Amino acid sequence: MLHRALVSALLAGVWLFSAGTAFCGELVWCRFDGPPMNIPSGPLKDEGYSDQFVHDLFGVMEGFEHREVVCTVARTLKLIAETPDVCNGSLVYSPERDRFVHYSKRAVAYVPNRLLVLKKNKKRLAPYMVDGSVDLRKLLMARKLTIGFVRGRAYGDYVDKPLADAGRSGNIRWLTTLTAGVRSFLAGRLDLLVAYPNEVVYFGRLEDVGVGFTSVPIQGEKMVDIYVGCSDSPTGRKAIAQINELLENGYRGVYLKYYLEWLDESSQEAVLRHVSGWKGVGF
Repeated sequence: MLHRALVSALLAGVWLFSAGTAFCGELVWCRFDGPPMNIPSGPLKDEGYSDQFVHDLFGVMEGFEHREVVCTVARTLKLIAETPDVCNGSLVYSPERDRFVHYSKRAVAYVPNRLLVLKKNKKRLAPYMVDGSVDLRKLLMARKLTIGFVRGRAYGDYVDKPLADAGRSGNIRWLTTLTAGVRSFLAGRLDLLVAYPNEVVYFGRLEDVGVGFTSVPIQGEKMVDIYVGCSDSPTGRKAIAQINELLENGYRGVYLKYYLEWLDESSQEAVLRHVSGWKGVGF
Protein backbone atom coordinates (compact mmCIF):
# COMPACT_ATOMS: atom_id res chain seq x y z
CA MET A 1 0.00 0.00 0.00
CA LEU A 2 0.99 3.59 -0.45
CA HIS A 3 3.11 4.66 2.51
CA ARG A 4 1.81 7.66 4.42
CA ALA A 5 5.27 9.21 4.24
CA LEU A 6 5.08 9.19 0.45
CA VAL A 7 1.75 10.99 0.51
CA SER A 8 3.08 13.53 3.00
CA ALA A 9 6.05 14.23 0.77
CA LEU A 10 3.82 14.70 -2.26
CA LEU A 11 1.58 17.07 -0.34
CA ALA A 12 4.41 19.17 1.03
CA GLY A 13 3.98 21.66 -1.79
CA VAL A 14 0.19 21.50 -2.01
CA TRP A 15 -1.63 24.81 -1.68
CA LEU A 16 -3.63 25.10 1.56
CA PHE A 17 -6.38 27.48 2.55
CA SER A 18 -5.80 30.17 5.13
CA ALA A 19 -6.56 29.37 8.75
CA GLY A 20 -9.08 32.20 8.89
CA THR A 21 -11.54 30.68 6.42
CA ALA A 22 -15.13 31.05 7.65
CA PHE A 23 -17.24 28.00 8.47
CA CYS A 24 -19.05 26.86 5.31
CA GLY A 25 -21.09 23.96 6.65
CA GLU A 26 -21.12 20.15 6.81
CA LEU A 27 -20.65 18.01 3.72
CA VAL A 28 -22.21 14.56 3.53
CA TRP A 29 -20.00 12.26 1.43
CA CYS A 30 -21.75 9.30 -0.15
CA ARG A 31 -19.50 6.30 -0.69
CA PHE A 32 -20.41 3.24 -2.71
CA ASP A 33 -20.09 -0.33 -1.50
CA GLY A 34 -17.93 -1.07 -4.53
CA PRO A 35 -14.46 -2.41 -3.75
CA PRO A 36 -11.78 -1.45 -4.40
CA MET A 37 -13.03 2.06 -5.23
CA ASN A 38 -14.79 2.26 -1.87
CA ILE A 39 -14.34 -0.39 0.81
CA PRO A 40 -16.73 0.45 3.66
CA SER A 41 -16.25 -2.81 5.59
CA GLY A 42 -14.08 -5.90 5.93
CA PRO A 43 -10.35 -6.44 6.43
CA LEU A 44 -9.43 -3.78 3.83
CA LYS A 45 -11.88 -1.20 5.17
CA ASP A 46 -11.15 2.39 4.07
CA GLU A 47 -8.26 1.33 1.82
CA GLY A 48 -10.18 1.95 -1.40
CA TYR A 49 -8.61 4.50 -3.72
CA SER A 50 -11.58 6.86 -3.58
CA ASP A 51 -11.81 6.39 0.20
CA GLN A 52 -8.21 7.44 0.73
CA PHE A 53 -8.42 10.42 -1.61
CA VAL A 54 -11.60 11.75 -0.01
CA HIS A 55 -10.25 11.23 3.51
CA ASP A 56 -7.18 13.28 2.57
CA LEU A 57 -9.51 16.06 1.39
CA PHE A 58 -11.13 16.07 4.84
CA GLY A 59 -7.83 17.11 6.37
CA VAL A 60 -7.20 20.11 4.12
CA MET A 61 -10.57 21.58 3.13
CA GLU A 62 -11.00 24.66 5.29
CA GLY A 63 -14.37 25.72 6.62
CA PHE A 64 -16.11 22.35 6.23
CA GLU A 65 -16.98 19.47 8.50
CA HIS A 66 -17.47 16.05 6.92
CA ARG A 67 -19.39 12.85 7.50
CA GLU A 68 -19.87 9.74 5.39
CA VAL A 69 -22.77 7.48 4.49
CA VAL A 70 -22.85 4.34 2.33
CA CYS A 71 -25.25 4.62 -0.62
CA THR A 72 -26.00 3.10 -3.97
CA VAL A 73 -25.22 5.15 -7.06
CA ALA A 74 -28.92 5.85 -7.55
CA ARG A 75 -29.38 6.98 -3.96
CA THR A 76 -26.28 9.17 -4.17
CA LEU A 77 -27.56 10.97 -7.25
CA LYS A 78 -30.98 11.42 -5.66
CA LEU A 79 -29.44 12.99 -2.55
CA ILE A 80 -27.21 15.28 -4.61
CA ALA A 81 -30.26 16.41 -6.61
CA GLU A 82 -32.52 16.98 -3.61
CA THR A 83 -30.24 18.21 -0.80
CA PRO A 84 -27.70 21.06 -0.70
CA ASP A 85 -24.70 19.48 0.99
CA VAL A 86 -23.95 16.07 -0.58
CA CYS A 87 -20.77 15.07 -2.45
CA ASN A 88 -19.14 12.02 -4.01
CA GLY A 89 -15.51 11.49 -4.96
CA SER A 90 -15.88 9.33 -8.06
CA LEU A 91 -18.58 10.39 -10.48
CA VAL A 92 -18.74 10.00 -14.25
CA TYR A 93 -19.94 13.07 -16.13
CA SER A 94 -23.18 12.98 -18.09
CA PRO A 95 -25.28 15.83 -19.52
CA GLU A 96 -28.30 14.53 -17.61
CA ARG A 97 -26.47 14.64 -14.28
CA ASP A 98 -25.05 18.06 -15.11
CA ARG A 99 -28.50 19.52 -14.43
CA PHE A 100 -28.09 18.93 -10.68
CA VAL A 101 -24.44 17.95 -10.03
CA HIS A 102 -21.78 20.63 -9.68
CA TYR A 103 -18.68 18.88 -11.02
CA SER A 104 -15.04 19.48 -10.25
CA LYS A 105 -12.43 19.60 -12.93
CA ARG A 106 -11.21 16.14 -13.97
CA ALA A 107 -9.80 14.43 -10.88
CA VAL A 108 -8.43 11.15 -12.24
CA ALA A 109 -9.09 8.59 -14.99
CA TYR A 110 -10.23 5.00 -14.52
CA VAL A 111 -9.52 2.01 -16.73
CA PRO A 112 -12.63 0.44 -18.35
CA ASN A 113 -13.35 -3.29 -18.54
CA ARG A 114 -10.46 -5.05 -20.24
CA LEU A 115 -9.54 -8.52 -21.37
CA LEU A 116 -7.60 -10.19 -18.57
CA VAL A 117 -5.18 -13.03 -19.23
CA LEU A 118 -2.64 -14.88 -17.12
CA LYS A 119 0.82 -13.67 -18.06
CA LYS A 120 1.92 -17.16 -19.03
CA ASN A 121 -0.93 -17.33 -21.57
CA LYS A 122 -0.67 -13.88 -23.15
CA LYS A 123 1.03 -15.22 -26.29
CA ARG A 124 -2.18 -17.10 -27.10
CA LEU A 125 -3.81 -13.75 -27.91
CA ALA A 126 -1.33 -12.92 -30.68
CA PRO A 127 -3.64 -13.94 -33.59
CA TYR A 128 -6.32 -11.53 -32.36
CA MET A 129 -4.22 -8.43 -31.71
CA VAL A 130 -4.49 -5.34 -33.91
CA ASP A 131 -2.30 -2.31 -33.14
CA GLY A 132 -1.94 -3.23 -29.48
CA SER A 133 -5.62 -4.01 -28.83
CA VAL A 134 -7.54 -7.24 -29.04
CA ASP A 135 -10.21 -7.67 -31.70
CA LEU A 136 -12.92 -9.09 -29.45
CA ARG A 137 -15.25 -10.02 -32.29
CA LYS A 138 -12.52 -12.07 -33.98
CA LEU A 139 -11.60 -13.69 -30.66
CA LEU A 140 -15.19 -14.68 -29.92
CA MET A 141 -15.82 -16.00 -33.42
CA ALA A 142 -12.67 -18.15 -33.31
CA ARG A 143 -14.14 -20.13 -30.38
CA LYS A 144 -10.72 -21.34 -29.26
CA LEU A 145 -10.33 -19.69 -25.85
CA THR A 146 -12.91 -19.69 -23.06
CA ILE A 147 -13.93 -16.19 -21.99
CA GLY A 148 -15.81 -15.24 -18.82
CA PHE A 149 -18.41 -12.46 -18.73
CA VAL A 150 -20.45 -11.38 -15.71
CA ARG A 151 -24.12 -11.92 -16.45
CA GLY A 152 -26.09 -8.66 -16.38
CA ARG A 153 -23.09 -6.32 -16.48
CA ALA A 154 -23.33 -3.43 -18.93
CA TYR A 155 -19.84 -3.41 -20.38
CA GLY A 156 -20.34 -0.70 -23.00
CA ASP A 157 -20.73 -0.90 -26.77
CA TYR A 158 -17.11 -1.88 -27.41
CA VAL A 159 -17.80 -5.16 -25.55
CA ASP A 160 -21.57 -5.58 -25.70
CA LYS A 161 -21.83 -5.34 -29.50
CA PRO A 162 -19.19 -8.01 -30.33
CA LEU A 163 -20.70 -10.15 -27.59
CA ALA A 164 -24.18 -9.85 -29.09
CA ASP A 165 -22.82 -10.60 -32.57
CA ALA A 166 -21.20 -13.79 -31.26
CA GLY A 167 -24.57 -15.18 -30.17
CA ARG A 168 -24.36 -18.42 -28.22
CA SER A 169 -20.71 -19.04 -28.89
CA GLY A 170 -19.49 -22.17 -27.16
CA ASN A 171 -16.43 -20.44 -25.69
CA ILE A 172 -18.46 -17.86 -23.71
CA ARG A 173 -18.87 -18.58 -20.00
CA TRP A 174 -21.58 -16.59 -18.23
CA LEU A 175 -20.69 -15.95 -14.60
CA THR A 176 -23.30 -15.51 -11.88
CA THR A 177 -20.82 -13.58 -9.70
CA LEU A 178 -17.53 -11.89 -10.39
CA THR A 179 -15.91 -13.66 -7.42
CA ALA A 180 -16.64 -17.07 -8.93
CA GLY A 181 -15.25 -15.87 -12.23
CA VAL A 182 -12.04 -14.54 -10.71
CA ARG A 183 -11.47 -17.83 -8.88
CA SER A 184 -11.96 -19.81 -12.10
CA PHE A 185 -9.70 -17.42 -14.01
CA LEU A 186 -6.83 -17.53 -11.52
CA ALA A 187 -7.14 -21.32 -11.26
CA GLY A 188 -6.86 -21.66 -15.04
CA ARG A 189 -10.39 -22.96 -15.60
CA LEU A 190 -11.10 -19.86 -17.68
CA ASP A 191 -8.62 -18.75 -20.32
CA LEU A 192 -9.76 -15.12 -20.25
CA LEU A 193 -11.94 -12.81 -18.18
CA VAL A 194 -13.52 -9.49 -19.16
CA ALA A 195 -13.59 -7.30 -16.05
CA TYR A 196 -12.04 -4.29 -14.40
CA PRO A 197 -8.38 -5.08 -13.64
CA ASN A 198 -8.64 -3.60 -10.15
CA GLU A 199 -11.35 -6.13 -9.26
CA VAL A 200 -8.89 -8.98 -9.66
CA VAL A 201 -6.20 -7.14 -7.69
CA TYR A 202 -8.73 -6.61 -4.89
CA PHE A 203 -9.62 -10.30 -4.85
CA GLY A 204 -5.94 -11.21 -4.64
CA ARG A 205 -5.37 -8.97 -1.64
CA LEU A 206 -8.55 -10.08 0.09
CA GLU A 207 -7.79 -13.78 -0.39
CA ASP A 208 -4.00 -13.35 -0.07
CA VAL A 209 -3.33 -15.12 -3.35
CA GLY A 210 -1.02 -14.33 -6.22
CA VAL A 211 -2.59 -12.66 -9.26
CA GLY A 212 -0.11 -13.12 -12.09
CA PHE A 213 -2.27 -11.58 -14.80
CA THR A 214 -2.07 -8.72 -17.25
CA SER A 215 -4.80 -6.68 -18.91
CA VAL A 216 -5.15 -6.18 -22.64
CA PRO A 217 -7.14 -3.28 -24.13
CA ILE A 218 -10.15 -4.22 -26.23
CA GLN A 219 -10.61 -2.38 -29.51
CA GLY A 220 -12.70 0.72 -28.90
CA GLU A 221 -11.91 1.14 -25.20
CA LYS A 222 -11.73 4.65 -23.73
CA MET A 223 -10.37 5.78 -20.39
CA VAL A 224 -13.12 7.04 -18.07
CA ASP A 225 -12.56 10.54 -16.71
CA ILE A 226 -13.69 10.85 -13.09
CA TYR A 227 -14.89 13.92 -11.22
CA VAL A 228 -15.76 14.95 -7.69
CA GLY A 229 -19.41 15.98 -7.69
CA CYS A 230 -21.43 17.96 -5.15
CA SER A 231 -24.92 19.40 -4.90
CA ASP A 232 -25.41 22.34 -7.22
CA SER A 233 -25.95 24.74 -4.32
CA PRO A 234 -23.93 27.53 -2.66
CA THR A 235 -22.42 24.96 -0.28
CA GLY A 236 -21.61 22.52 -3.07
CA ARG A 237 -20.10 25.20 -5.28
CA LYS A 238 -17.87 26.45 -2.45
CA ALA A 239 -16.68 22.90 -1.83
CA ILE A 240 -15.90 22.29 -5.49
CA ALA A 241 -14.04 25.61 -5.75
CA GLN A 242 -11.68 24.42 -3.00
CA ILE A 243 -11.37 20.95 -4.49
CA ASN A 244 -10.45 22.36 -7.91
CA GLU A 245 -7.63 24.38 -6.35
CA LEU A 246 -6.39 21.31 -4.50
CA LEU A 247 -6.54 19.12 -7.61
CA GLU A 248 -4.43 21.53 -9.63
CA ASN A 249 -1.92 21.96 -6.83
CA GLY A 250 -1.07 18.30 -6.28
CA TYR A 251 -4.15 16.35 -5.32
CA ARG A 252 -4.63 14.89 -8.79
CA GLY A 253 -1.32 13.16 -8.13
CA VAL A 254 -2.55 11.96 -4.74
CA TYR A 255 -5.71 10.44 -6.22
CA LEU A 256 -3.70 8.92 -9.06
CA LYS A 257 -1.20 7.25 -6.75
CA TYR A 258 -3.96 5.65 -4.71
CA TYR A 259 -5.65 4.38 -7.87
CA LEU A 260 -2.50 3.04 -9.53
CA GLU A 261 -1.86 0.80 -6.53
CA TRP A 262 -4.88 -1.29 -7.55
CA LEU A 263 -3.88 -1.85 -11.18
CA ASP A 264 -1.71 -4.21 -13.17
CA GLU A 265 1.27 -2.71 -14.98
CA SER A 266 -0.42 -2.51 -18.38
CA SER A 267 -3.35 -0.56 -16.94
CA GLN A 268 -1.02 1.73 -15.00
CA GLU A 269 0.79 2.63 -18.22
CA ALA A 270 -2.51 3.35 -20.01
CA VAL A 271 -3.71 5.67 -17.25
CA LEU A 272 -0.41 7.54 -17.10
CA ARG A 273 -0.51 8.12 -20.86
CA HIS A 274 -4.05 9.44 -20.60
CA VAL A 275 -3.39 11.92 -17.78
CA SER A 276 -0.04 13.09 -19.11
CA GLY A 277 -0.07 16.87 -19.10
CA TRP A 278 -2.88 17.27 -16.56
CA LYS A 279 -2.01 19.98 -14.07
CA GLY A 280 -1.31 18.70 -10.57
CA VAL A 281 -0.58 15.11 -11.56
CA GLY A 282 3.05 15.35 -10.51
CA PHE A 283 4.43 12.71 -12.92
